[in-house]
Amino acid sequence: MKTIGIIILVILSLTSSVSAQNQDKVFKLLKTNYIALNVLDVASTYYNLHKSPDVKEVGVIGRHVIHKPLIAIPLKAGVTYATLKTFDFIYQESKPIGYVIAVGMNIITGMVVKQNIDVAITITF
Repeated sequence: MKTIGIIILVILSLTSSVSAQNQDKVFKLLKTNYIALNVLDVASTYYNLHKSPDVKEVGVIGRHVIHKPLIAIPLKAGVTYATLKTFDFIYQESKPIGYVIAVGMNIITGMVVKQNIDVAITITF
């Protein structure tokens, strides 16, 4: 239950980074989607780890902290926040490149979430 509370606080803090005034709605949507995918990544990882002792975190940094939610979740939030700020910087320099980076990161993170869901399906059935 403590983990869910941390995730909610993280979501609330990250959503404030989406409200940049000089960005169009589509770019803000890409940033919001990126937050959602990162939350799904954390939630599905914890679900899988809880369901099966055979499941392991494959992320180089994550595997060292994943069993410590008070460290892992704020760390994930910090990396997500830094990535969002990088999106902002790139977007300010070049909108087309900002879009390419934001779409690419959404695709990559979406693939991670898909893998987590595939693992969940495998260990559930």
